[in-house]
Amino acid sequence: MAHGFCRQSLSMVLLAVALVAPAVAQPTLDFKRVTLNHPTIELYFTVTCGGVAQHNETVDHFRVLENGTAVDHFVLMCSDSTQPEHVSMVMLMDCSIWMMGEPLRRARDLGHALIDRLDGVTDEGTVMHFNNNYVVYQQVTSIKPMLYSAVDAIGTAGTPMVMDAFYAGISELLNTGTQRGRAVVLLTQGQISPSTKTMQDVLSLAQRYHIALFVVAVDTSQAAEYAVLCGQTGGKFYPLSDLVDL
Repeated sequence: MAHGFCRQSLSMVLLAVALVAPAVAQPTLDFKRVTLNHPTIELYFTVTCGGVAQHNETVDHFRVLENGTAVDHFVLMCSDSTQPEHVSMVMLMDCSIWMMGEPLRRARDLGHALIDRLDGVTDEGTVMHFNNNYVVYQQVTSIKPMLYSAVDAIGTAGTPMVMDAFYAGISELLNTGTQRGRAVVLLTQGQISPSTKTMQDVLSLAQRYHIALFVVAVDTSQAAEYAVLCGQTGGKFYPLSDLVDL
């Protein structure tokens, strides 16, 4: 459960739980990330009490302080944990020469596994292939066989311009995605080759529009960079070997 607090031009924010009634266990806030989307600041966190997730908080349960001064107006947003959140997902498939052989086979398997989780009705997916260029191989659809075919069609040529592909995938999602849950999943060999777009370009665009980024990579030598990029958008980095966790 993620919450966002927003207010214009906060130079420093301190958030604390204000208890309105005695409780058996002390509430705990677990902050996931802080995002500056000028002129707002967004704080993402979960609330637990005695180790149990809480889902019924209101604005009255919280205080926001700016340099010790109470902020009177802020927004609390919480997803409905009792309802499934349908997703619009762009899958970026690395089809560079570095994916030849076993990595390509495993990437296809993972692509199928991700598509398996879509409901085939409301959830929607887009498949893009990339190396030093990128192409929308399958436009947005909820028809799973079409998505499977697009994943199976990936080949190997060229070198991967990962950040350009990420930026293009986010842009495609912004133009065509219709569901509230939005994510870009990049399956790659792992090396971050020179691109015209930088990691900061990608991060800024994803954060501005609240799009979660995920990376699944064969080569984990740049895992730290990917972990930072994904973590700051609410996504995550995975080694391709950890298919069972995915």
